[in-house]
Amino acid sequence: MKKVIDYIINRLIGKSNTYYDPFFKEMTSSRVRAPKPNTEIIWSGYYKFPNAPKPTRVLLSGNFQKPFLQELNGTKAFCEQANHVLHTIEPQLVTLNNTQKPEKRIAIPTWKTDYYLTEISSYADVNGLELEVYLEHTNPDITTMITFEYINGKIIELEIL
Repeated sequence: MKKVIDYIINRLIGKSNTYYDPFFKEMTSSRVRAPKPNTEIIWSGYYKFPNAPKPTRVLLSGNFQKPFLQELNGTKAFCEQANHVLHTIEPQLVTLNNTQKPEKRIAIPTWKTDYYLTEISSYADVNGLELEVYLEHTNPDITTMITFEYINGKIIELEIL
């Protein structure tokens, strides 16, 4: 019965593929009907940072066989130095926080423990690798998010949403 259901799903909405990476472990492609060689699709996986309450979702572009190598390696490099990157945004975060409405302000002394990386989205183009990074509060009742773009090793746009 499961084979019949899988066949119907694959015919209706397309087939997904699985890629194993030593760092991110298992990654799954978006479902694609009749993939062409140049079709760009999204790959998703998870990475568990030490002391994070939940794994971080990782989104990469790729073809139907696997994620693009530049995005895979660039996102891995970011994950390996994430603590350093988060440390470098603190001065910008303090300045930005002072311009926010009171309900959107974050507690600066404890933001590193209150917020954790929830998603890293990767996009590669002729300018290099661009990552969109999202941090959410560990308390699900607090909806304030921190987000920034990380392009070629530099923080470009930091926001408190």
